[in-house]
Amino acid sequence: MKKVCQNCGSKIETSLKVPGLEGVFVCLECEGWMASSSLSLAELSNQVYDETYFNGKEYINYQASDAVQRLNFRRKISLLDQYNFFSKDARILEIGSATGLFLDELKKKDKSIQTMGIEISQYARQIAEKKGHRVLTPESSELFEEIRKFNPTFICAWDVWEHLDSSVDTVTQYLNSSPECQAVALTTVDVSAVIPKRKKKKWRQFHPPSHLNYPSRRSFVLFFKKYDYEVIFQKAYGMYRPLSEYLFALCPILRSWLCRFKILYKIPIYMNLYDIQMVIAEKKNDHQ
Repeated sequence: MKKVCQNCGSKIETSLKVPGLEGVFVCLECEGWMASSSLSLAELSNQVYDETYFNGKEYINYQASDAVQRLNFRRKISLLDQYNFFSKDARILEIGSATGLFLDELKKKDKSIQTMGIEISQYARQIAEKKGHRVLTPESSELFEEIRKFNPTFICAWDVWEHLDSSVDTVTQYLNSSPECQAVALTTVDVSAVIPKRKKKKWRQFHPPSHLNYPSRRSFVLFFKKYDYEVIFQKAYGMYRPLSEYLFALCPILRSWLCRFKILYKIPIYMNLYDIQMVIAEKKNDHQ
């Protein structure tokens, strides 16, 4: 029986195991990696993406590094502005909106922009909702009906694709529920880069069950082509991270002591290891 690659959407009869990575397969069409999770959405929300995910596991302190996170989102908005995606009647759907920082920055840019978020973490979702954002849970039985009502003109997903158990199936459902969507933008890992090929399971981005799908650059060329979208931007994308994250990684034994210095969360340090990609795809009839 054919399976669907969750990075490019191709139907594949066979897939190869990635040497040295137990339970991880590579698609023969796009060379993306695929892992799997036995956890339900509710279990992911409560066990993986709980408060500790944002405070100690994935992030040292997400809210304390608010200024650095916002800097990254403003850079994304500045890039997307070059393509005029944020008109006054724009309806922006963000998949994986966390505490709503990107939605905050969109509202600062233009209050007339309509926004809606989707977030699996109840902890993060509640913070976003307290700020006045409309953020839905992917567990909702009415999710796709609500998306159809909102009818987004633009969909974005920042560092989310790799977290989805069925990335292609999930994003396909969002696209099918958004007939007026003009463009999609996302950042995610790039398994076709040099570092993952050399590091494999020691690659900093390889950590199931929070990261499950690892697309290549070719993955998105194939995926978006199926929906009559054209990839108009695809490059390695560096990001700012707070100085605290670098120091804690280098000196974990000093972590409890370094946590006292809140200024470390506010100092941005830029790094680009060329293993993260930014992708923008636009409907062909809108691009022409």
